[in-house]
Amino acid sequence: MWCKFRLYVFTPHVIKFNMSVVKKDKVVYGMLQDELERCQGLVSSLVAGIAELPKGSLHVRKIPSGKKYLPYHYLKFRDGARSLYKHVPERLVQELASQIEERRKMEENLRQIRSRIKYLNKLLKAGRS
Repeated sequence: MWCKFRLYVFTPHVIKFNMSVVKKDKVVYGMLQDELERCQGLVSSLVAGIAELPKGSLHVRKIPSGKKYLPYHYLKFRDGARSLYKHVPERLVQELASQIEERRKMEENLRQIRSRIKYLNKLLKAGRS
């Protein structure tokens, strides 16, 4: 039996968007430029914030002490090609864990903003030509 409806599947690399709206409308172009400047400001503030937070990950080992095992917390991070380990006192473990989690969230946010900047640059470049 023949079907009179056809299903067309378009993949993102096949579809080419018409960027003529950006070319014709100065308001949209200005809004895109403002968004680009805002994102670039966010990148610089995020990079500064990330630099202040500790990098690496927290680990714990069980060290034998007599008949019991005591936890030994340490921070593992890279310095170039070398892996470094730094002891973390037990009283600072929770604080350090929250700082590392905050750094990871900021790094993810930074990746998203850089992706947005790349997209905005494409739009603005299409608007200039």
